[in-house]
Amino acid sequence: FMIGKWKSLCEIGSLLFPFLFFHTGQAIFTFVCIFGGTYFLYLSTKWRKFMTKWFEHERIFLAPPYSNKIKGNFSLKIRILSFVVMSLAVLDHYIYFISAVEKVEKQIESCDQHKRDFWKIFYINERQVFFQVLPYYSWEIPFLEWYEVVKTMCWTYSEVFVSAMAVTLAKRFEQFTNRLRVYEKRHLNESFWHEIRCHYNVLCNLVLKADKILSPFITVYCFANLFFICQKIFTQFEKGRDPWERYSL
Repeated sequence: FMIGKWKSLCEIGSLLFPFLFFHTGQAIFTFVCIFGGTYFLYLSTKWRKFMTKWFEHERIFLAPPYSNKIKGNFSLKIRILSFVVMSLAVLDHYIYFISAVEKVEKQIESCDQHKRDFWKIFYINERQVFFQVLPYYSWEIPFLEWYEVVKTMCWTYSEVFVSAMAVTLAKRFEQFTNRLRVYEKRHLNESFWHEIRCHYNVLCNLVLKADKILSPFITVYCFANLFFICQKIFTQFEKGRDPWERYSL
């Protein structure tokens, strides 16, 4: 029984080793996307409680004298920011796809391969992680493309979520600062400064609550982004590298 168990573990390890060693970037990208989706599911169970506490702290800055310090429709700006970032993610995925197609066309021309096998060659090269384990079938392609798009959107939405929270906190601090600037170089009574200190403590509590929610996201995504930056820098100086691979996204 133990020999069979170890044999099974060795077989699993032999499948995972090329995935982890030769495709580290894809492994990290997949892990971060799975982590993001799983963390959002976990966060959804606590979101109502979190937003209730958040509103209790934030409502001070939604009423005078802070509400008149906001220029324009802040909610609309957040929606526009989110739409622009998500649109850029779609554009990024499209550019990646086009660059990958160009790379495969160059390979076919250099190797004199038949173009009728273009999509088979394309997906075997671009999805090596899957086709090292699974045989190639044309019906798998829509599922693979759906999987890649979902991963891209999950990654981007996580970054949009963090950005929206950060921009909101920055806006609250900007409101607080703008209120203080109105009373610059003026002597004010103790009750005013007591109120200001209380409001500043509210802002600090908002930051702590946001940090508790966002810190896992920020840690994982900073690590992943740092890895991809270092990986791209390394490929720029690697000799004998195909230019299409070097500059592929």
